[in-house]
Amino acid sequence: MLQRMTLALMFLAALGAYTVPRADATIVIKKTLTQLSAESERIVEGKVVERSAAYAPGTGIIFTHYRLRITRSLKGQAVQSLVVSEVGGTVGDITQRVAGMPQYALGETVLLMLKKDALGHWRTHGLSQGAFRMNWNPAAKDWVVRLDRGLSHVWSKEVPKDMRSATDTVALEDFEDVVADLVAKAQEKKEKK
Repeated sequence: MLQRMTLALMFLAALGAYTVPRADATIVIKKTLTQLSAESERIVEGKVVERSAAYAPGTGIIFTHYRLRITRSLKGQAVQSLVVSEVGGTVGDITQRVAGMPQYALGETVLLMLKKDALGHWRTHGLSQGAFRMNWNPAAKDWVVRLDRGLSHVWSKEVPKDMRSATDTVALEDFEDVVADLVAKAQEKKEKK
């Protein structure tokens, strides 16, 4: 009996030695639309027209760089295009993913809240919390913003219920008005200090 228990323990220890540790968590500080609007250096709408991935120099970290053709700037200097860089992506046979980090598809239209990182790269502020996907609504012949139910803490207080559809979309123009109002309030608050 003792010999069987010893063998079983040795087997479990050996099995544990071959287990690869994983890090599946990302700590995300919850932000509201008010906070994101105030803290972001730029808020832009645009279409993803180019995507490329590369290792950050001197590291084993992959960044995916998304070039956006800007259609509207809601905060910050107006530009025609800019590059947003996010951690994760694929280079050759190596893929890195970071939970909570936004990814964008070629041709996708987005509204992004951006802030520069320590390296001077534009990054989506608040990880996925600062990314809003846009879709064309053929019935209304207008753009709508999709409100991610998993991120309702971001928008539920600032986007009134009567603006939202049953499918958690809001007319782009209404969403722009909400964001513009939040940006103006943040600027007023900053000037009073």
